[in-house]
Amino acid sequence: HDWLDGRLEVVELLHALRVFRQRKAHREGAQLLDQLSSEVIPEGQYEKELGFWQKAQGAKWAALRSFEVAAEAKEDPLLNLELAKLYEHLLKDYERALSRAEESVAESSARQAHRKNRLLRKLTGKKNAK
Repeated sequence: HDWLDGRLEVVELLHALRVFRQRKAHREGAQLLDQLSSEVIPEGQYEKELGFWQKAQGAKWAALRSFEVAAEAKEDPLLNLELAKLYEHLLKDYERALSRAEESVAESSARQAHRKNRLLRKLTGKKNAK
């Protein structure tokens, strides 16, 4: 498939990527992602999509790097949420996770409060253990 032959707009390409990811059509999504360039997608968007693909494939360290690059290019509540999750569970950096969680509005207020409270408990426990 030649996805970049002028028939699809960037928004449609991004939507197709998300559909492929949701349906676990990894081969097709990876082919589409490979064809996209930084010039085609707005700055940071390629890295964000790449991060989601890497995370879906289990490459969490690579996803973390991609999400961090994307977050430098553009403020995005969803990126803040993804970074909060990775900082908490992968790096065990609860302070950075809490900072990102506070910047995210991608979750419901109840879910966001639960995440913040859990991180605060972890930080408090960590400080008491010293």
